[in-house]
Amino acid sequence: MPCDNHVDLTLYKNKTKRWELVFEKDSAAIDITDYTIYLTVKTKKSDADASAVLSKTITTHTAPTSGKSEIALTKAETNTLDIGNYWYSIDYNDGESGTDLDEGVLMEGKLTVERPTRIG
Repeated sequence: MPCDNHVDLTLYKNKTKRWELVFEKDSAAIDITDYTIYLTVKTKKSDADASAVLSKTITTHTAPTSGKSEIALTKAETNTLDIGNYWYSIDYNDGESGTDLDEGVLMEGKLTVERPTRIG
């Protein structure tokens, strides 16, 4: 997992958006078959997760044994967000329990929602 997990992201309102995630340790893929990934978008970082303006749970991955997953937002999902700035967090849980549990924040930062550009 990356040491510096602060990454600012941008998306366009009413447009689909995909982010590919790759889980590695020491440059080797981690099998994420049983992982759950959570996207939480809030107005402020201090807001409770229950107050999120958008949340998504991912349990099916694009290539789990190669450590690959994806967060995909539909037009309908991005359209629920107003133009402006939000705080987001992408968290993970490896599906284990007790002392074997591995969970944490993969990425977090500012999420900017912009007006789609029009050509012509």
